[in-house]
Amino acid sequence: MTRFSPGFIFGGGVSALDATYHGNWTDNTDGAAVSPNPCFTFTQATHGISTTDSHVYIAVCMGNGLTVTGVTVGGVAAALQVQSSANTRDTSIWSISHAGGNLGNIGIIKTTVGLASRCGIFVITANGGSAASLTATASGNNDTSDPFAYSLNVPAGGIAIGLGGTLNAPGAITWSGISQVLATTAIEGSNSYFGGMSEFATAQVSLSIGADCASGPGAGSSFVVAVFGP
Repeated sequence: MTRFSPGFIFGGGVSALDATYHGNWTDNTDGAAVSPNPCFTFTQATHGISTTDSHVYIAVCMGNGLTVTGVTVGGVAAALQVQSSANTRDTSIWSISHAGGNLGNIGIIKTTVGLASRCGIFVITANGGSAASLTATASGNNDTSDPFAYSLNVPAGGIAIGLGGTLNAPGAITWSGISQVLATTAIEGSNSYFGGMSEFATAQVSLSIGADCASGPGAGSSFVVAVFGP
């Protein structure tokens, strides 16, 4: 679990987002359940969350051409912020608020039943900011291009979260606009997902945020970025 730098206080009493990366979890079994029942349930992902962290961000990658249609935390639905699902790797970022402490299980929902699926998630929380910190101020999604890249504005005190899913093992990943590399993890075989994030004390205009996979991501890959402001 990695805590980033303390939040700064801006005018109007709103503080910068102070983010914590809690880890990543993978389930490479066949999730067979159909909506509204979770096909994957992660029980350990929300343990140890600070009582001061009121924002939760969940980045989800699912394989085999299936689409994530919902994420629940403790049985409560999270809000979708950005998604790329045109190819065989579905990547998405979701957000939800909470009052502090352990959240309960994270459930991942898909609609297609009877197909094998694999899933990986990153969990990030933040304190500071306001209720609006749960809504992306900017986002980008792309299915096939390597290097993946978006030109996005980031408000002062905001954070950016990037997530990619690849058909091939991506090799070394060179990030742009991202200072904290979270992980690169295989879901099954060469199928992988990777994430990164950054906090920004000052506003960024047309910042290039992306990732370049040394081995090439494969034709069924996808990448998303979501920016959240205070």
